[in-house]
Amino acid sequence: MINNLTEADKLNEELFYDNLDNLYISSSSLKILLESPKKYYEYYVLNKKEQKIGKHFDEGSLVHCMVLEPEELKSKFTNIGLTTPSDNIKECINYIFKNTDINTIDVDLNKHTKLILEYLKEINLYQSFTSDKKTPFITGDEKRVNKIINESSVDYFKTLCTSRDKKIVDAETWDKCLAKAAAILNNPDAKYLLTSEENQDVACELELEEKDPNFKYGLKGIIDVIKVNRVNKIVYISDIKTTNSSLKEFKKSFDKYEYWLQAAIYSRLGKLLNKSNVDYKIIFSFIVVDCNNDVYCFEVMQDTMKTLEEDLMKLINVKFHYHIVNKDFTLPYDFANKLVYL
Repeated sequence: MINNLTEADKLNEELFYDNLDNLYISSSSLKILLESPKKYYEYYVLNKKEQKIGKHFDEGSLVHCMVLEPEELKSKFTNIGLTTPSDNIKECINYIFKNTDINTIDVDLNKHTKLILEYLKEINLYQSFTSDKKTPFITGDEKRVNKIINESSVDYFKTLCTSRDKKIVDAETWDKCLAKAAAILNNPDAKYLLTSEENQDVACELELEEKDPNFKYGLKGIIDVIKVNRVNKIVYISDIKTTNSSLKEFKKSFDKYEYWLQAAIYSRLGKLLNKSNVDYKIIFSFIVVDCNNDVYCFEVMQDTMKTLEEDLMKLINVKFHYHIVNKDFTLPYDFANKLVYL
């Protein structure tokens, strides 16, 4: 795929192909392949998946934790209690992390002026600043550093260093996510899907990987919520989504963000998990909270799900399989096979 592979790259590629029998596909890895086979090759074949620096997060991950794992909040997130710095400052802090041993890093941001100046020069930011010719004789470099170091950034950097694997959240975002979580938990339909009663079992953040005889490769995923109603013989599988749009826009997001892949894969995993109870009905829903904190549970109808699972089967057994067996990660399947016309 890539010329001039390093010895480590060659070894990773060899290991990948030697272990195809143990290849499990998630919705996220499938999305990456659909978007860019090159990126899939880098991430999963050469094992060069990007490592996020600086504990980035999206609001959805915090809402998930607040709803599904509130007992894990303190271990996964830190509410910094103030507004986080600007994106430029956070990217500069990320640069410091990338170029410093995290185990011995000095938590005082003022001790990292050299790296700050390196970063600003690299992105050509504030480079027009010049040294004063009159009092107070502040140098250009001092002016650049002063743009990065302030009370907010110093506190943020210290919190980031001491929080280690925790994700940093400002007070405004924390309160915003708390309101969204409360809206979900107070919605009657969502509450039913999230809570157990007599003869009902509920599991959250359930990691599953199963072999499906209808697919050339295994399937895997982390299901937000799975609820088994043994009286009505129904398995409810639900996934929580936050959106910055209104509820009426979610149908567009379903296609735009390839959410249908999650629905199809999780439905198949639910059936495999419940294979001893083949007479149970699987009902999949997206629990969506929108920009107005309105909540609605979008159920995927049975006929729709059947079509989605058939599409998933073709996608994996034809398109995904093509890239793997031909070791062709140049372009997405339709482009690689010249099936796209204007």
